[in-house]
Amino acid sequence: MKLPFAPLAFMYIPSIILLYSCSKNESVSRQSIIPANYKTTGSNLSAVIKPVYRMLPSPNFSLNKVVDIAGSSANDSAAVVQWDWLNYPSQKWTAEKISGNFYKVINSFSGKALTAPGNTSGTPLIQAAYTGSTSQYWKMASAGAGNAYTLINNNGMAAALQSNSGLNGTPIIEDTKNNSATQSFVIQKLFNNPLRTSGADPWVIEHNGYYYYTNTTGFNITLYKTKNMSALGNAKAVVVYTPPAGQPYSSELWAPEMHFLDGKWYIYFTADNGSDYNHRIYVLENSADDPTTGTWTMKGKISDASDIWAIDASILEYGNKRYLLWSGWRVQNSSQYGIQQLYIAEMQNPWTLAGQRHLISEPTYNWETVGLVNEGPEILKNAAGTVFLVYSCCGCWTDEYKLGMLTLAGTDPLIQSNWNKRSTPAFQGNTANSVYAPGHNSFFISPDGSESWILYHANSAAAQGCGGFRSPRMQPFTWNGDSTPNFGVPVSTAESLPAPSGEKL
Repeated sequence: MKLPFAPLAFMYIPSIILLYSCSKNESVSRQSIIPANYKTTGSNLSAVIKPVYRMLPSPNFSLNKVVDIAGSSANDSAAVVQWDWLNYPSQKWTAEKISGNFYKVINSFSGKALTAPGNTSGTPLIQAAYTGSTSQYWKMASAGAGNAYTLINNNGMAAALQSNSGLNGTPIIEDTKNNSATQSFVIQKLFNNPLRTSGADPWVIEHNGYYYYTNTTGFNITLYKTKNMSALGNAKAVVVYTPPAGQPYSSELWAPEMHFLDGKWYIYFTADNGSDYNHRIYVLENSADDPTTGTWTMKGKISDASDIWAIDASILEYGNKRYLLWSGWRVQNSSQYGIQQLYIAEMQNPWTLAGQRHLISEPTYNWETVGLVNEGPEILKNAAGTVFLVYSCCGCWTDEYKLGMLTLAGTDPLIQSNWNKRSTPAFQGNTANSVYAPGHNSFFISPDGSESWILYHANSAAAQGCGGFRSPRMQPFTWNGDSTPNFGVPVSTAESLPAPSGEKL
């Protein structure tokens, strides 16, 4: 079952993969596992994020060499050098505008400023306490495609790698500006997970250059709008819908998911009247181009004739048809309480099903039966149009919560045998990185279209369950030689990652 949160989907890469979450014990009260202060300290609050960068000499970009302080020193006059990227604080920098196009560039470890100590070509750069000296003023001029820049000091000289060398310890010097490759640096914004302090069932969709994000709150639907997913923590929370009291959908709002269909926005969410037994899927509609504006209108419950317990709705568009995917019980009685399968039905329009539901997945492998749950179906397509369905499995109250994957092998997604289930987990926890119970994901593409990213929630310690400890995280993923996705291992919150490619500095 669910517990305070739910699904995500991705619709940008052609091939279809369904990722689903497994394991949500409905016999556990969702409310009982949410921290008492969740509504005031949970998903809507995060500290303001100050951009942090790493600088990579362009000639050695492929070697992952970065600008560092020799010996990770905090001393004045310590040399600035090239070194392997090791995620050290001395390899991270902030840039703060001083005046005009000039910035002071501050080392994150020492708090000292990047300084050109002279006006002679070949003089090594150093770090020094910031005094406001013009020797600490730097202009960042574009040096070609991507995030390549030339750092030009107020004295007119450029920062440069002393020689076209890949050796650790190679000095960074001031040099007469000549536009050579040694004077080019790739500047990458960095971020650390989690993106927000709390928020389960994270969902994101891109539209007209903005990313719109939402997650489960349990009591309303809140959207966040941002151009940069790495700065999601700074995005303003906009409550777009709060259900009226006394309705079948007034309580336990889970897994909101937003889709732009037929020129309008639709939010699919799960809710009940205070009894989990009555959880169903509901649809909101908004004709505004920006979903954080306009009016959200309740279109009603979306269900097939069986009208059985249902959560975690998502959308599949395939073969000129549209389908609703969700997690539900086989029958509406106590014998099925807490056992969840994945269902699909063709849609007549964004708020109405055209036919009966069809079972496409149920917990079968031992790694997805700790809680007998398949939920949170999300669609992913590769460049060839293959459809993958990524789902969450195992009880969210267990540390076994993880992602499984189905691949659509036939032409009719309503036929269960046309979905091939991967025999091993697609993405799971990693104790070495202190990431537990990762699941209920969604997908997005970087601003420049070059990278695929997975967005998911996870806990940072064992036995934290399904409540407000779950926080949204993201990381890039790759594609295997057979064009299936490779989500890798969930990264530690201590590891700084480059922001999605194409994010502005």
